[in-house]
Amino acid sequence: MPHQYQLFERSEVAESIPLLTRVYLDELSPLANLSLVLGMVRLVVEDEDTAVSEVWQLIQQAQRSLADEAFKEKVVGLIETIVVYKLQELTRRYLWDLK
Repeated sequence: MPHQYQLFERSEVAESIPLLTRVYLDELSPLANLSLVLGMVRLVVEDEDTAVSEVWQLIQQAQRSLADEAFKEKVVGLIETIVVYKLQELTRRYLWDLK
């Protein structure tokens, strides 16, 4: 670990609770068990076949778990943007047609 981050590796609390934790995206649990944010991050590293199917799970999770409509629209838009950039041959319209 780079020395700049070693300060955050262990806290000075009695039980040495780590303040910084490494997360390997390819080792995360299935999407159904992840928070919305981690699911969005994982979507970036998913292969193309898996990404198309998982995007709908994430959109449904966002629609269920977020109460603020304006924020919900932004999150769904970000999920769509991730997939459109990942699968550059798809357009947003085609993505919604796949649903």
